[in-house]
Amino acid sequence: MTTSTTLSGRSTSPRAPERGSFPLDHLGECREFARAYLRCMKANANLTTQCRPLAKEFLACRMDTGLMAHEEWAALGFHEEEDALPVADEPTPRREAAGFVAGLAVART
Repeated sequence: MTTSTTLSGRSTSPRAPERGSFPLDHLGECREFARAYLRCMKANANLTTQCRPLAKEFLACRMDTGLMAHEEWAALGFHEEEDALPVADEPTPRREAAGFVAGLAVART
């Protein structure tokens, strides 16, 4: 094990990344899965519901190659009964589309 010395003179030892860290894929083992997911997101105006299968494939690749710890799919937000979950096919309408102008009510008073 290697140690390093900080400016204060204390030596520190390296430690494992915290749970939830996302190491980079330096070897590009899952690059195609990531690109497919990003293409899907771009094609679907960043609505994740259409791209969930690709996200699952990407995460499976990362687990299989040791880039992330193996987790249960339910802990990652993937459930066997996908139909039981609410699905947002379209973004909620914005108030601006209905003519809302921020600060307008304040200007009137």
